[in-house]
Amino acid sequence: MLKSGAGTSGGGEVILTENQVTSRPTVIVHKGATIATGQYSNIRVDYTVEAEVPSGMTCNEVIVDLEAILNERISSERKTAHWNQDAEETSWAKLPWKRYVRGSGEWIAAETKGAERLLARVQAGNGIWQGKDYEYKLSKSESSGRLFIQRFRIIGRTAKGANKHD
Repeated sequence: MLKSGAGTSGGGEVILTENQVTSRPTVIVHKGATIATGQYSNIRVDYTVEAEVPSGMTCNEVIVDLEAILNERISSERKTAHWNQDAEETSWAKLPWKRYVRGSGEWIAAETKGAERLLARVQAGNGIWQGKDYEYKLSKSESSGRLFIQRFRIIGRTAKGANKHD
């Protein structure tokens, strides 16, 4: 078995081996990517493809073909991740946000139905998460101890505002 990083574009791993039944060379290509799904969150995708080298083709030709397949799949994952983020943010816009009387921004109780994934994102970002149009922050009422999610429209990539619930 020959293990090599050569021949892979954009990181990845290629393993050349031999099929024990047909004695034909076999190529195994592994590629992965970390895909951002938000400012403080991401997912990891990894794919491995194995193919016997057909007669009339070189190992390098098979590697290039397999890498193209994996690159296309990873590209598709990137598009899906961004689409899902946009869909989530659109659904969060429909939550019953309340405007602050003074200052800018809006808020909802953290236990609001439909805000579960938003709460998880904000908590994963140590109390802050920046989406496409809004920055979300976690706050806690000093008197009741209840958690709230605040949101402030991003202006020039800087969120404006900070308010208290008490």
